[in-house]
Amino acid sequence: MTRGAAMLSILMFGAVPAAAQSLPQRPSITVLGIGEVKTPPDLAMVAYGVRGEGATPDDATRALVVKQKAIASALASLSPEEIQISNGSVNVRASRSSACQSQDYGPGPQLSTGSCAVLGYVARMDVTVRMAPKTAGTATGLASRLGAEQANIQRFGLRSDAVARRAAIAAAITDAKAQAAAIAAASGQQLGDILEVRDQNAFSQSDIVVTGSMLAAPPPPPAPPPPVEIAISPEPVTSAARITVTFAIQR
Repeated sequence: MTRGAAMLSILMFGAVPAAAQSLPQRPSITVLGIGEVKTPPDLAMVAYGVRGEGATPDDATRALVVKQKAIASALASLSPEEIQISNGSVNVRASRSSACQSQDYGPGPQLSTGSCAVLGYVARMDVTVRMAPKTAGTATGLASRLGAEQANIQRFGLRSDAVARRAAIAAAITDAKAQAAAIAAASGQQLGDILEVRDQNAFSQSDIVVTGSMLAAPPPPPAPPPPVEIAISPEPVTSAARITVTFAIQR
């Protein structure tokens, strides 16, 4: 054996274990299956702000509470379905003359004298309402009529997406199997059992949790005009799943 042949023999034998280790233990096909399910929403989130003004902090907060109770009572009367009204934050601030704002006092606090004397107080509350989608538009207009600020429908969703998520996962598995079968057929192989499944959307998907107690509703005001009905037809909620599936190849 020549020296060159001996070196080639050594290199070949030395490369065999490394090549063997890089080969998969079992022939397989890995694909990404995608599934989507569209479900009509059964939840609407309506948000608005309430403002109360007064000469003292107590006067401002009293005006705030009276206005919010009237809005809550009106919204509760829109539908026999239960709604949940929660307050996100409340703040009370002193109000001063506009001339005070034009003066350069720097970042420090302003003395309540001269043009910066306190004229009154403003209390504000952020409110969130969970309700049925069909009355969300009417509720937004009614809340604005009764003094709510920036009333708007934040979003539509599902009270629970568990059923839709399971359906989307099943659709993703079906999609993955169809892709793998096509690849196996094109390569002259026969598809075997599933070896591994990984969820590409492995993160928590939960509905918004709203804290706070439901506000007590006073008796409805006498003979209010009927609210302006606003028809709502929201887009379906899409629940998606992305599943990586590995199939064995039968020999």
